[in-house]
Amino acid sequence: MANKRGNNVKIEDLRQQLPNGIGAVVILCLAGRAIVTFDYHRQLIRKGDLVYLDYSMVYRLVTKSNDFQWRIVLLPYNIVEETTFLVRAVSFWDFIYVNPVLRLTSEQQRDITLWMDLADSLSNRFANDSSLYSMQKNHYLNLLTAIDAELKKQGFYETFKADINRAWRLCGQFYALVVQHCREHHDLAFYLDRLCISSVYLYKIHRKYLGVSPKQVIDEQIISEMKHLLSTTDLTLNEIARHLHFEDTSYLCRFFRRHTKISPMQYRHCKS
Repeated sequence: MANKRGNNVKIEDLRQQLPNGIGAVVILCLAGRAIVTFDYHRQLIRKGDLVYLDYSMVYRLVTKSNDFQWRIVLLPYNIVEETTFLVRAVSFWDFIYVNPVLRLTSEQQRDITLWMDLADSLSNRFANDSSLYSMQKNHYLNLLTAIDAELKKQGFYETFKADINRAWRLCGQFYALVVQHCREHHDLAFYLDRLCISSVYLYKIHRKYLGVSPKQVIDEQIISEMKHLLSTTDLTLNEIARHLHFEDTSYLCRFFRRHTKISPMQYRHCKS
């Protein structure tokens, strides 16, 4: 487990999916607030909130306050894989995937801080101890079972109407594919082929569950990639066009302006 305080790790650094080798992230908001989309659902994170993200979730930072700070624990993929199945309540995972942001009481904030302190201790004090792996698994399981018990106690499962069915999962699978392949594949046909579904069905479930069309999802992700390259690299427009498989810079500029109302160079200048 890797434990980071404050702004040692920026929320932007995680990008849109977890780093390689990381199975889940536990986040405690220390100050300020941020708006993040989780599988295309926008949610507010504020001081005292607990956030749970695992490797199957796709997320994107929308905005954050200047004083936003967080503390995170990064959980190795193998620990998450071997521990997750031990929490057998389907309602728990249905709830977490739709509600990854949990509002904590003051007492619960103290409890999670102590949990993070121990995670930090496990990472440092026992770095070369053969029992570390087992201890980390148990520590992670303790967190999951504590959250599950609290959700049951507060009656969240009884009031929560989970809508996790095949259609919803297809939305998540489509978005994950877009994040992975949008640089090379801008057309919808590629994703339909990978998901083995029709365009009519994909449009129908996206309108119902997300309120946007599949093409909007692809275009917004491409724009996100463009913005990232414009603000974090010195690549020329021609190089960015090649990287994102646009025919030429003229088409790239028209595409960017159509979606943002400004040119790529204007965006880069604003972010410099």
